[in-house]
Amino acid sequence: MTTTIIVNVMGFNLKWQSGQGKEYYTGDFIFQQVSPSGPVLMTEDGSLNLNALDISDDVDIVYRWKSPFVAIDGVLYPAAFSLIAEDNFWVLPGNAKPNKANVPQPGGQFAVTFDAPDELRVSDKNSDAGDYTYCLALKVGIDVDGSGNPAWLIADPKITNRGSTRLLALESSGSAH
Repeated sequence: MTTTIIVNVMGFNLKWQSGQGKEYYTGDFIFQQVSPSGPVLMTEDGSLNLNALDISDDVDIVYRWKSPFVAIDGVLYPAAFSLIAEDNFWVLPGNAKPNKANVPQPGGQFAVTFDAPDELRVSDKNSDAGDYTYCLALKVGIDVDGSGNPAWLIADPKITNRGSTRLLALESSGSAH
């Protein structure tokens, strides 16, 4: 059996992060659970504690990106998922810092696919008692380094899989560290 959680995701108040390996935008994010109706499974900041919720089966999370344009310094830029599904979800152990090198590996705990161009499905086997910081990563239509490539926009809430004894410390904001 699989628990499916569908959330609308919106981003705003973008800020450029640089230094110490950070070269991306962060901001404020709202994760609005739209399914299942009833109890809140994913918090508004995007955190998900499967252990505390007593969810022991597989989990599918469908992220629906609802901010096709974002404001940066008073100018609107397009914001969308990258064309490669795995590039849009970075999995980091514990409290690690966001890094694109942490995209899910085939056959691992997480699998990432598209349901639609603006809907990313993340399947979590929820079987390893792991505690993760994950990053929902999108591309913003602005070239900040002159490379011709769009910049990344990063949100990094927490996922705690079943069996973890670590207490989940919810952060007051969904922005990157």
